[in-house]
Amino acid sequence: MPGVVRRDSSCKISPGVEFAIAVPSSYVSVVSTLVDRTRLVSSLARACGIFRVDEIVIIDDSLNDSELVKKENNDVGGASSSSTSELMHRLLTYLDTPQYLRRRLIPHHADLAYAGKMPTLDAPHQLRKTDRATYREGAVVAHTPQGAMVDVGLDEPVHVHTNKAPDVNERVTVHMDDAKQTYAIVSRDTPREQLGTYWGYRVRRCRGLSECLYKDNNEKRRYDWVIGTSEHGKAYAPVDDITPPRAALKRRAKDKKTRVVLLFGGVRGLEALYMLDQARCGPLLPSSAERKGDGAEAAHLCDDYLNFCPRQGSRTIRTEEAILIGLALLRDPVANALSSSSSSSEARTSK
Repeated sequence: MPGVVRRDSSCKISPGVEFAIAVPSSYVSVVSTLVDRTRLVSSLARACGIFRVDEIVIIDDSLNDSELVKKENNDVGGASSSSTSELMHRLLTYLDTPQYLRRRLIPHHADLAYAGKMPTLDAPHQLRKTDRATYREGAVVAHTPQGAMVDVGLDEPVHVHTNKAPDVNERVTVHMDDAKQTYAIVSRDTPREQLGTYWGYRVRRCRGLSECLYKDNNEKRRYDWVIGTSEHGKAYAPVDDITPPRAALKRRAKDKKTRVVLLFGGVRGLEALYMLDQARCGPLLPSSAERKGDGAEAAHLCDDYLNFCPRQGSRTIRTEEAILIGLALLRDPVANALSSSSSSSEARTSK
């Protein structure tokens, strides 16, 4: 097609590994102005895009949300009425949304006053009009008797045949068969599963560590491999091997999928985050677990509890720095460890 560039992304991932990070909402509390908070969230989004993070979990660690909102209004001169977790969620969602869909999907809000200053993710799902690809992100603009009209960032919306059309202005992923002029709504996970292409991140807010890590009344873990970061953790170096826990290997052998989460504790550390969650929601650990009352039990929630900078030259490591260090050191080694373990297990089975 003249004037159209085929954009087959070189950003390939391990399709069976879903990688998440969890960050407390106090991540942005170290600065007081909206423009500085916007900058911090932007750096978080860029780090997650560069290292192919599939989910960002925002843990609300504010002690009193109403007091927090009042404080923020004073700090930013009344420009924002959101809590820190709401602010982070709104900005992260804005950055992940393709530019051609933002006006339709993202309502105007004071939190977005400096959104224009944030660098774009330029992720594979944020296509330009001249790009031709197998999948595009879109938004439903109208319903038809046979399906829906979907804006996918081209000159005209495409018609999607479906028995149950999503709501108007709902974001969808569309399979594009330009040769046959047929289009279908698919799961957002499909580009990753079918092509191994990174397709941006999801954003989830939760009230604490318990809601982050568990579902069904703390009876079922959301992730197969939980990695905590702390200055009290085990020293980790790039040359060290990292071994997946048995639960992660079992899930991968059964479903060919593994969910991994990397926990960051923010200014006060993961131990303080655990203590706050314990005060809000009660104990996360069985009564037989060792309890020291200082948050050290947080290590028992993790399969690995690591210190990435045991010989740091600065007294403190800022959370945005810790995120970059952690992702650089672990993103590929974790995926490689799971892939190699899976390959070894399949080889043993075939014998």
